[in-house]
Amino acid sequence: MALNDLSVVAEVFPDTSEVYFRKGLCFYYMGDPDNSLANFYQALELDPENPEILVNLSTVYYSMKEFESSREMLEEALLMDPEIPEAYSGLALLEIRDQKPNLAMDYIEYALSLAPDNPYFLNNRGYIHLTTGNYESALGDINASIEIDPYNSWSYRNKGIYYYKTEKYEDALRLLNKANEMDKNLESIDLYLGLTHNELGNTDKACEYFYNGLSAGDEQCREAMENFCLK
Repeated sequence: MALNDLSVVAEVFPDTSEVYFRKGLCFYYMGDPDNSLANFYQALELDPENPEILVNLSTVYYSMKEFESSREMLEEALLMDPEIPEAYSGLALLEIRDQKPNLAMDYIEYALSLAPDNPYFLNNRGYIHLTTGNYESALGDINASIEIDPYNSWSYRNKGIYYYKTEKYEDALRLLNKANEMDKNLESIDLYLGLTHNELGNTDKACEYFYNGLSAGDEQCREAMENFCLK
């Protein structure tokens, strides 16, 4: 419906970058990264000094697992505006993928110093705490994120991961299912759904999730399949 409305606007204002920016967001949330990129690049052509467009290009590249391109977009955005907090949050996620938790925490803390109540930054800090075993700090940040924005599927995914890591598997399954219903494209969602089902004794269901995750390019699911499904 949003795309239909934007098409009407585009007929009246065909050279407005905001139209293409919004279309890029729509396609991203619809799970269509190619059309999302095409529209963000069109927006950038019309508004080349807008760092927010670069940050969103980075997000799409991240979702496509093109991490170097994601980093390049963020670094270019920071050249335009060294105080854009979303870029530091994005860099934090890239550093945690590279197993550099201290650097990741530095980036996310700086993002939060610029925007203290941003629910996405709080959630990302919670995720960094999860990866370092600081579970209670993780839960505090994730709950704070959900209180500010109860519609962010990543927060429910992370809370599900928290419950998995603290061996509360029924709660983990409930939260992970909720996150998956909200967004089928969440990173590592199939992995943790599979791991949780495996702990609950649902081996066939676990292997189904591992296979889905591997088919979507999550290599962590390969190891899980080898450990639990290929025996």
